[in-house]
Amino acid sequence: MITNYYKVLGINQKTSTTLDIRKAYKNLALKFHPDKNNNTGAEEKFKLILEAHNVLIDPVKRAEFDQKLNPKTFKCNYCHASYSKVIRCARL
Repeated sequence: MITNYYKVLGINQKTSTTLDIRKAYKNLALKFHPDKNNNTGAEEKFKLILEAHNVLIDPVKRAEFDQKLNPKTFKCNYCHASYSKVIRCARL
């Protein structure tokens, strides 16, 4: 299952801007940075936050991630099968 980077940063997928991503990253980085937080799991959480930031801040990577997160499916009107891309149904 794919990790939802929007949930990691606590931002909305549809309305978040680059500024929102940066603010969320900064707040979480200050909270979970290994130099400031010695709790178990803080380093792994920080790495996940950094990964989420790096993907969502880049417009190309963000578009690819959004496509993976919400893949568009198409439904055949004849057999009602679902497909990830437009193809001709095998039953036709």
